[in-house]
Amino acid sequence: MKKNFDFYILLSVICLLLIGTLNIFSQTQIQYKDYPIRKQIFIKHLILILISIASGIVFYFLNLEKIIKSYFIPISIMMLILLLLPIIFRKSVEINGSYRWITFKYFSIQPSEISKLYLILTFSSWFSKKKDSQYSFKNDLLFPLIIATIILFLIFIQKDLSTSFLIGVFLIVTFIIIGVPTITIIYFLLLTLSIFIILIFSEQYRINRIIAFLIPKANISSLSFQNFQALRFIGLGGLFGKGLGWTMSNGEYLPLSFSDFAFASIVCEFGIVGGIFILFCYIIILVRGYIICHDTSNQFDFLLASFSISMLLIQVFINASVALNLIPPTGVTLPFVSYGGSSLIVSMIMISILLKIRVKTKTRFEIYGSG
Repeated sequence: MKKNFDFYILLSVICLLLIGTLNIFSQTQIQYKDYPIRKQIFIKHLILILISIASGIVFYFLNLEKIIKSYFIPISIMMLILLLLPIIFRKSVEINGSYRWITFKYFSIQPSEISKLYLILTFSSWFSKKKDSQYSFKNDLLFPLIIATIILFLIFIQKDLSTSFLIGVFLIVTFIIIGVPTITIIYFLLLTLSIFIILIFSEQYRINRIIAFLIPKANISSLSFQNFQALRFIGLGGLFGKGLGWTMSNGEYLPLSFSDFAFASIVCEFGIVGGIFILFCYIIILVRGYIICHDTSNQFDFLLASFSISMLLIQVFINASVALNLIPPTGVTLPFVSYGGSSLIVSMIMISILLKIRVKTKTRFEIYGSG
């Protein structure tokens, strides 16, 4: 068991957590007397790390294949209720115009983050039943698309377009992984893009984001300010960065520097070297995840590992693209680095899933050697 445990993935996650924690400390603790509420953010982040580790350990010892197949209906009902609660009690959970959270006294839950894990488990269970590579829309694709559409609709009502976009990309990647014909993927991609374009232009604030992204100099709103500052901070960092706490101590301001734009603030304080190191950690997770997928002979485990690694890396790509001003701001967090409880817990569970599958799976060398 110990021989198969993937310490490379574990070490990469630890490094990302440390860098993210340092960034949150820098953005919330240095000169925090002027921003007393920010001190609480850092303490909450430390608590959330412990909760995410505990959640990962619990999922490590669960038989997820048996659970999702035996209790799919009650799990789906629970997921539906969780997604409906922010909509039903929207007045009490509105934050920045969105209704994504179920709020309690000391913490909040973002059901749309949990829905990512639900889709990974559901798709893994559904497609693992497939015995051949010929996919019928009615028999093979319709049911998971109905599930995904319901979830996307509820998330969209919460005005969480960023998670909707993330799940839309994940659906396309899912079709690629399971081997759906290219022409079907192209049709679905065009349909998805058409829907998102319609949704974007259905609300003025989304149109403003596009304008701020395309013509930043002509738009002096807070949206274009975010884009401008993120790029500026990355440029200021240089090779080795300005040092921990530089942004706060020099009166600089980057909106959401410990969440949505964490990558930009890290590059500013730790330099291009720090940014490359973060990307290197994600590359290690990707490569080791690919090896895990390649070595497992269990179809459910293969899909579970493939979907988990895909979901994580789609998030990385979207968040880094926003920081580099390649796409408009989305609100998608950087796994293990950005502040965000639900996202951190779900991401840690995905890593736990990868580690568990690795331990269960003998490498090809061991299989051949045993014969």
